[in-house]
Amino acid sequence: MNSVNSSININETLEETVKLLEQKAERLRQHQIDGIRRMLEWANDDHGGILADEMGLGKTCQSICVLSALLAEEQKANKTKKKTGLVVCPLSVLDHWEAEFKRFGCGKVNAFRYYGSQDERVDLRAKLMREKDQWNVLLMPYHTFLSDAIYFNKNAFDAVILDEAHKVKNDSSLIHLAFAEHAQCKYMLLMTGTPVQNNLAEFYALLQVINPSIFQQRGLNDFLERFADLSTEEAKEDMKDLLDKYVLRRTKAEVCIDVPESSNVVLYHHITNHQRELYLNLVKTQYYEIANSVSDKFNKNRLSSVMTNLRKCVIHPYMFEGIEPEPFEEGEHLVDASGKFVILDTLLSYLQRHAHRALIYSQFTSALDICEDYMRLRKHSYYRLDGDTKAEDRFTQVNKFQQQKVDFFLLSTRAGGVGLTLTAADTVIFLDTDFNPQNDVQAAARCHRIGQTKPVKIIRLLAKGSIEDIIHYRAMEKLKLTERFFDGEEGMKLSRVELNELIMKSIVHLDNAAREDQTYSEHDIEKYIGRTVNGLWELPKDQEDLDKTTDFTTDNADLEGKSIYHFEGENYQMTQSEKKLLDDLTTIDKVYKTLSARNESSKMDYTQMLRKERERKEQAKKEREEKRFKAQQEEWAKQGYQSTNINIITPPSSPAASSSNVRPQYVYGDASKPQCVPEDKAASVLILHSVDNGGTYGKGGLFSVLAKKSPRIVEVYENAGEMNDLQIGSAHLIKNVTYTENDEDSDNSGSSTASHDLRKESVVLMVTQTLRERQQKLMRSSNVKKCFARISSYALASNAKSVHMANFWHETQNLQKDKVHEAIVEHFTSLGIFAYVYTFAKNHRGFAMKQLGRPKKRVNEGSDSDGKDLNNKVARTSD
Repeated sequence: MNSVNSSININETLEETVKLLEQKAERLRQHQIDGIRRMLEWANDDHGGILADEMGLGKTCQSICVLSALLAEEQKANKTKKKTGLVVCPLSVLDHWEAEFKRFGCGKVNAFRYYGSQDERVDLRAKLMREKDQWNVLLMPYHTFLSDAIYFNKNAFDAVILDEAHKVKNDSSLIHLAFAEHAQCKYMLLMTGTPVQNNLAEFYALLQVINPSIFQQRGLNDFLERFADLSTEEAKEDMKDLLDKYVLRRTKAEVCIDVPESSNVVLYHHITNHQRELYLNLVKTQYYEIANSVSDKFNKNRLSSVMTNLRKCVIHPYMFEGIEPEPFEEGEHLVDASGKFVILDTLLSYLQRHAHRALIYSQFTSALDICEDYMRLRKHSYYRLDGDTKAEDRFTQVNKFQQQKVDFFLLSTRAGGVGLTLTAADTVIFLDTDFNPQNDVQAAARCHRIGQTKPVKIIRLLAKGSIEDIIHYRAMEKLKLTERFFDGEEGMKLSRVELNELIMKSIVHLDNAAREDQTYSEHDIEKYIGRTVNGLWELPKDQEDLDKTTDFTTDNADLEGKSIYHFEGENYQMTQSEKKLLDDLTTIDKVYKTLSARNESSKMDYTQMLRKERERKEQAKKEREEKRFKAQQEEWAKQGYQSTNINIITPPSSPAASSSNVRPQYVYGDASKPQCVPEDKAASVLILHSVDNGGTYGKGGLFSVLAKKSPRIVEVYENAGEMNDLQIGSAHLIKNVTYTENDEDSDNSGSSTASHDLRKESVVLMVTQTLRERQQKLMRSSNVKKCFARISSYALASNAKSVHMANFWHETQNLQKDKVHEAIVEHFTSLGIFAYVYTFAKNHRGFAMKQLGRPKKRVNEGSDSDGKDLNNKVARTSD
């Protein structure tokens, strides 16, 4: 295991660092200088630690300064051996780390970005060796390290930094084990603003990464027992000593940095009558899951699903298929259907009129979909970022939002809550609450951090009396405990009984929470969230008023200044009478009769209604897709873009389709140089190539060969990526890239049939994977079949009844050859379309054998089983 052997002169190192940065017009704040000093002291004590500063205090720049100093000192002490560091971070901040290395590396750090497709990383590893004297820090995202950890020696690095290190809090996760096995050194620096999110076991897992020789797995139970009760003086002192040694934690309030204040506001709102009825019906239709939740036989995951549906219901009913009325056009119904969107509509109008820019967070991408429809309805300018946003698009959108006057940024809480700097906004809006409050804290810190010049307003919209109201209460209680840094409880990992109580408790309070005549004025908004002057939030003079609750569901004239827990003042454990009610329930009607004073008009059978709506689900989905497709077509027309995706064509009846004797041909060679048996007399051939939906054309192998064959192939693919036209299952056709006869590298010169000479070659790019699936070596057979269906319909309609493909599935971990063979038979050979599958042969120029399984029957060189000459190229099978 590598060790930081030399003792660092900390004062000299700090003076040199500050001087070098000042020469580049970069200035460290005092708390950052103090942080660097502390982390260098860890190095002198021969161990690493956890930099747990509150989000927005500049953890990245501190860690880069420490890394540059460590590598420089180690290199001085041992000039014969190169000193290297490793930085692993979320993909979304990879570009940010590169930029920060240039700012704060003090000229001592040369970072090498290690990220790309599998083929690209093969080239990168070769480049690492060729240019080993030109870099000293390796930078990569977590999923890349997990995939390629086996290529790095256990002691390869002298210092390792993990950004957003709570990703390794689970000691049984693959990423945790990967670091333990392949990236251990004496100086492990973990960066996370939330070192403890649920329990002490997570903290112990982080300590294991820092110092596995001391914090061994067998010591976990003793550790948990030792600190189970932190109320004792002995436990407090022991924990304080542990934190002092391994953890550095500062908050914005402690270091008094010049970041403007932030204030928190909770806005309670009504839900609509339709939302209430849907809410109660969701409980009714899934009653047995709730009623049986107290038994040992109950599956907790199913009850969690009930809770998720209830949360979606109070955000917007259109999150359920079949609820939105036809003809699925944008209109005022989009706002009127949800109490949350009624108040959001007034709030965003107020923000826009007063020149405030906002980040809008939700845990549900389906909620962001509806927000997008709303943004178009109101013609608000916006960007959107969620887990499906490509890495390069994330960086571009964040930069554009920072530089341009775009009003709103829609973000998913998890994908948009870490590693981003969005200080151009001064308002944060949460449409829903995360079970883990630290995720919301991190999300708000994208805006309230160093670089922010305006006061920040954090607004949370809660439906009073609903499940999200009670979840928020429990999350805030958990946050109180976490702010003490550690607690021995299980946090938000709720038992099935607790989940049940949350649901049933919400029914108790829900009945008075619904109204149809909801109206909010901008005067109401200003009264309850605070005044704004010249585009700046005016913060309360009283510190206690920085966090307050406003209840729009009451008739009270003024609620300002009330505690954030005013509404939740009661104990949220179920009362004995409520528990007895639950125990006595035999039908859901008792829930309605006991817990709701429902109007006669609302007593219809909603189970029957939902059943009918489910029957309309497919049609509703089709209508929505057509609507979005129409909008997409209009955008493409503006951009002058024409899609190359093959549309499903109803083929003419083919006599060969019912009695085809064609079989798949498994051959050795190059799919870009089609080979054909004499019976194959198709006028043109299709070369099929599997791609992902990332939009960045690959390198090496068939990618490079096809790019050389025709630059149009690369152009078509990348244009499709820019226009969001790389849907999974799409197949993009590039016609007539060349003629076989005119291909100088073609190996068909010995073809026995003259009709082959004029075969036209076209290329089809099949989008069979997401970018993430390609990185994880995964591919779904259903996606392959979708592509094959498009291609076969085109082949039959255009007489291009000869398809050629590499065995593209052989590098996947999950897709079986038999599944692909069945799809080839179903969509090609059974319809009389010749299909050839190529494996690179060792003696084939420019390629090496990369084959998972050989064909079932290999023919002697020079002839097929009938003695017909196939130019020593085709090895046929009759699978």
